[in-house]
Amino acid sequence: MALNCSSVSGFRAGQVALKDAIDKRDKEIARLNKQVVAKDQDVIVAKQQDRERQREATNSALIEIKTEMVAMKKTIERMEGDRYTGADARRDFAWRDERVAEQGKRLTDPESEVRGRRR
Repeated sequence: MALNCSSVSGFRAGQVALKDAIDKRDKEIARLNKQVVAKDQDVIVAKQQDRERQREATNSALIEIKTEMVAMKKTIERMEGDRYTGADARRDFAWRDERVAEQGKRLTDPESEVRGRRR
């Protein structure tokens, strides 16, 4: 079978068209991959920001608890040095126990995290 000039040029034109189609497809794949990477980065950044907000909320609650603990320590020191009645102690510790319990509840309550983020 003899090849004529038109069939060879048609074959080459087909090769060029195929190569162009492959190049176009590769460029489209690269563009889509860049979009996916950008979206993934946005998701990662959003998760990091959410974790940072949760950490800040936890830290502020822990600071409040620490403040209450310091106040309790001062109360105990005052009890040791002064005439401090049992009623005074019960009143002070009941109030502080409520505050510490409230702070602990806020740390474990997922709804409070949502409210904390809105503030």
